[in-house]
Amino acid sequence: APGSEAVFRGLYSLSLPALSSLLCGSTDEEELARRLARAREAAKKAGLPMALARLCFVLGRLCVRRLKLSQARVYFEEAVGALGGRFGDLILAVAVYTNLASVHLRQKNPEKGAQVLPKALALLLGTPGHVCSTEAESGLLRLALRRAVGGRSPQA
Repeated sequence: APGSEAVFRGLYSLSLPALSSLLCGSTDEEELARRLARAREAAKKAGLPMALARLCFVLGRLCVRRLKLSQARVYFEEAVGALGGRFGDLILAVAVYTNLASVHLRQKNPEKGAQVLPKALALLLGTPGHVCSTEAESGLLRLALRRAVGGRSPQA
């Protein structure tokens, strides 16, 4: 897709055990989390917003996997802040917003979800050539289709 950095594209849909193996040489998620947290701090100190956004995204996905949804939400929100409205890596923006919206839905947080969900759906549906590769993306697409059909949208 235009506006994405191809070298990072696999990072956003890679399974966490595979990511751990790739980055740490093992499948120990605790070690992966520690290394990513150290890298996150270094990216913050160095003023590297895209690196910070990517690291927060991966840390958030790791927290979702462990069902630590509140911590995942914090990481995804930090990733949104690090992106600062920039969509230079469009696939990252799609991944961050869809995962954040998915966490809000799972936590049954309608106020926050109402703010993030339209952005996530717009990014998900409006990204040319994007194929849903995660459960979060698939779940949001199902929700969008239910709303469109249930609302009898002529555009659906």
